[in-house]
Amino acid sequence: MFIQSRDASDNVTIISAISSDGYRWTPEPGIRIRHGTTSEMDSEAGEPEAVLGVDGKYYMAYQGRQPIVPKPSIGETLYHKILFAVSDDGLSWRKLNVSFSDPTRINAFAGSADIIIVNGTYVMYYTGSVGIYKATSNDAVNWVRQGPVYDNLGHDSGTVYVNGTYYMFIKAPSNFGPTISEDDETFMAISRDGVNWPNRFYRVVAKSENGSDVSRTLEDPTAAVLSDGSLRVYLNTRKGLSIVAMRPLSSLPRVGALGDTVTTVFTNSSYTLGFMVTGNIFDDSAMGFIYSHRSPPKTIFLKTDTSRVLSTGRPTWSGYAHLITVGGRAANPTTKYYEDNGLAPLKAVVNTNGTLSIMHGSTVALNVPLASITSANDYFVMQVVSDGMHKCIILWGIDAKGTYASGIYFDGVFPTVAGGCFW
Repeated sequence: MFIQSRDASDNVTIISAISSDGYRWTPEPGIRIRHGTTSEMDSEAGEPEAVLGVDGKYYMAYQGRQPIVPKPSIGETLYHKILFAVSDDGLSWRKLNVSFSDPTRINAFAGSADIIIVNGTYVMYYTGSVGIYKATSNDAVNWVRQGPVYDNLGHDSGTVYVNGTYYMFIKAPSNFGPTISEDDETFMAISRDGVNWPNRFYRVVAKSENGSDVSRTLEDPTAAVLSDGSLRVYLNTRKGLSIVAMRPLSSLPRVGALGDTVTTVFTNSSYTLGFMVTGNIFDDSAMGFIYSHRSPPKTIFLKTDTSRVLSTGRPTWSGYAHLITVGGRAANPTTKYYEDNGLAPLKAVVNTNGTLSIMHGSTVALNVPLASITSANDYFVMQVVSDGMHKCIILWGIDAKGTYASGIYFDGVFPTVAGGCFW
């Protein structure tokens, strides 16, 4: 791990630490990147990001800061550029006479480099004062700006590849405004290719060992996959006094499980797509928003049509190749069939303490008091079930209004649903 270090004389340099378990880290002796003079771009050298290049060398992108002269009375007092260094062993580093800045941002601000390698190309995400932006490179040294990922939204990203999915952790205000403050929260975005990122976020809740929520006290997320395949997210405490490690307490959402299926079944007209309705006004109204997105051949039928669906809820696949259906297990026998047979990724369980849990296998994906579910506060599920060669897309809400909302949501995200992140 490479770390920004500030000594008693306020000199900012980069050091390194090693660990055998990803939790307990021991600083290594020496300085990896020394700061420059006040006339140099790395008067302060911090926020390191290192990658093992495709050529076997180590490359580091780090934050160079230099005082703005004359010093402004308000606003930013330092120039921020991304500088680069190279190493053969990860310990001895040679600074390169190369910098990266973004002329579209105030004072050409570019910082907090976050680099991944996608199909042999280096992709760098960086903060442009406020907002996450992207650049690409063939050599990890010379970079070409590619524009915004999240324009004027978020800062200090950390991106990692886990089990076929890319996850980006960023800091952002809870209202997703173009600001930065100590109260910013940590969010997670998900991508199938590490290049295109949907504008959808998961709030990351960080809990201390005693279970208290410390999310707002942590900054500058970065992430890594350990040798055993597990994910760790590292964050600073305020003012960088210490670094904490987090691991997910439940399985991570995956990209494309539903999105790819929707794209396929709604655009492939070589087969008939089935739509099963329950007769419930909320279920069927939601279905109306979905049904309109599919061109013929398609067929719609009631849950009581035993030529299309058995009394157990199992589809017969007669006259259709794949199925779309809406409604929870109480109204929809197909939802119940797939849940009871362990084929549905998510399942609703009503608990004796007055709460409802949505289970992903043995993991609790959501637990809410049933009394808190109202027409203004509900949750819905969108998921895909694989049944042999067939696919069944199921939508349901905890309450009827949630189910209705699922159809409206589907209608709104349909143009970009293939990039979405669903169970």
